[in-house]
Amino acid sequence: MFKFLLGLIAAGLIALVATKPSEVDIEDLLHDRLKAEVEAGAGLDPEDPVQQLILGLCKSSGAGCINLIRQFIQVEYEGEIIYARVSASMPGGKSIKCIGAARQVFCPDFLQD
Repeated sequence: MFKFLLGLIAAGLIALVATKPSEVDIEDLLHDRLKAEVEAGAGLDPEDPVQQLILGLCKSSGAGCINLIRQFIQVEYEGEIIYARVSASMPGGKSIKCIGAARQVFCPDFLQD
């Protein structure tokens, strides 16, 4: 029974290592979340004409807008054995810290997470 439990734990650890999100997975997640935010107009003041102009430009050329926004976000990826730590710094001094494991990334309060 003890060997079975030890084998089960070892298999679980191997599965965690194999499913740790990569840097590419993190970039894809960031792109998807930025796209959703741009489409929803989140963070933009509906009364501010400049911000509405930016929103209109982003909606007309979504990919270009997302790529432009992405250039201003600095992402640091630290791959550990069974998980990854991700830090992102955005303009205005806002920063977030995330943990990635088992093909999931957990970022409290980040882009409607």
